[in-house]
Amino acid sequence: MKDSAAIKLYGNNKVNARLNITRQELFAQGVKFTQGMSISGVQQKLSLKLDPTTNTLIPTDKDGEYILKPTPDGLPYCAEMEHLSMEISRTLKIETALCGLVEFSDGERAYITKRFDRTINGKLHQEDLCSLSDKLKDDKYNSTYETAGRILAEATGGKVAVLDDYFKRVLLAYLIGNDDLHLKNISVMRLPDNKDRIYDKLTPHYDNLCTEFYETGMLNSLAMSLLDADNDASQGFSEAYQYFGFYTRADFMKLAENIGLPAKAADNSIKAITQAMQKIKALIENAHIPEEYKPKYAELVDQRYHAICAEQTTA
Repeated sequence: MKDSAAIKLYGNNKVNARLNITRQELFAQGVKFTQGMSISGVQQKLSLKLDPTTNTLIPTDKDGEYILKPTPDGLPYCAEMEHLSMEISRTLKIETALCGLVEFSDGERAYITKRFDRTINGKLHQEDLCSLSDKLKDDKYNSTYETAGRILAEATGGKVAVLDDYFKRVLLAYLIGNDDLHLKNISVMRLPDNKDRIYDKLTPHYDNLCTEFYETGMLNSLAMSLLDADNDASQGFSEAYQYFGFYTRADFMKLAENIGLPAKAADNSIKAITQAMQKIKALIENAHIPEEYKPKYAELVDQRYHAICAEQTTA
């Protein structure tokens, strides 16, 4: 990790990011520190804090500053893939949780992210869209991005900046093949001086992974349908979708319209992908993933890029 990145993540560049233990040993000894499961229940998380006297990361059951996510069995190089996906998010100017990679004693890498809900004055209030939608956790996929966007607009007072941020995250999920952007992976927060019921913003982006890389899904795969009409038998998918068989720019522009995001802002967010494609390709090429993974990831992103950004016509 570069010094500048280490300073952002840890506060200094002297932290030893190599854990003196293997993944198996860590979880055998640290069951009480685990933070639950994610990615379809197969990825363990561990709470860590920085020991300032030794500049090392240690497990903790309270006041955790970081969350460690090792690669789960069956999803090779998942830690490295998540880090890459998060860096692509950052490249698209989406506020993204600080993160990095650390190594176990045997050289295996793990993904680490800094908690963004803690301040020196305590915990920031945040709420995910599953809760705001009055849905149970098991119903986190039971919505559409249009409905979720409308609920987000209500919760944040219709702030255009928030809707634009949300729109970019949906675009990103489609671009990198993340079909796990469900209601619990989108949250809002209040800043410390806000006593109002209206939330200020989305939390930094988190749990962002190219899940499509590990699956054999369709081009249009997303955690939820894009538009309410997609789930309505009397309306159905758009003309463009029915013609091409996958979501295109027209569908995303319709999403923007239906959630109250001005067309100009949506168009600029789509154009930003075009402007960032060279940087995204460089990130993939330089990522800590096997060389044979890189062409597959790049091809997936390129395919989605053309679906989002091309001016397609059904004529």
